[in-house]
Amino acid sequence: MSLDLDQIKHLSKLARLEISGDEIEKLQTDINAVLELVAKLQSLDLSEVEPTFYLDYQQGLLRADEPQLFDSGAIIESMPDRKDNLLRTPKVFKG
Repeated sequence: MSLDLDQIKHLSKLARLEISGDEIEKLQTDINAVLELVAKLQSLDLSEVEPTFYLDYQQGLLRADEPQLFDSGAIIESMPDRKDNLLRTPKVFKG
């Protein structure tokens, strides 16, 4: 299975991505390469492979959650756009 340029453009529109002509051709190549790999995986005979019901997570890979104190003044001072003690962000919704 492979996707043509019209299908890639349609997917980018659905994902609300603005993609240039050069980028869309590279994206088409990359997506089609991934689809080829998926097709190869689907063609494997896994009839004698036992299914995995759970993953064995090793203990101790993550540190324990512990509260940390931060200097809020320094954090506020590092904000690129602020008003008083508030972080200013661009509008998300029109209106």
